[in-house]
Amino acid sequence: MSQEPTNDDAARRIQRRLLIGLTIAILVWGGFLAIGSFLGGVNLRGGAGRGLVIFGCVSFFLAFWWMLLLMRKQQGPHDRA
Repeated sequence: MSQEPTNDDAARRIQRRLLIGLTIAILVWGGFLAIGSFLGGVNLRGGAGRGLVIFGCVSFFLAFWWMLLLMRKQQGPHDRA
């Protein structure tokens, strides 16, 4: 017996791809901001610290977001009525 993918499976795959794509886009955006803050600005004496702080904040946000998503997945579906 072979199981055919259901609409639910297809929707989950699409949702997973969108979340991964969004995560990559936010990482690229954070990297772009970090590079911009490292290279530019009024005070050029800041060095790499400014860029590291920005990229660290973006990374922390993504880690926290994924942790919440994984915790929600472990709890299972809830009745939202």
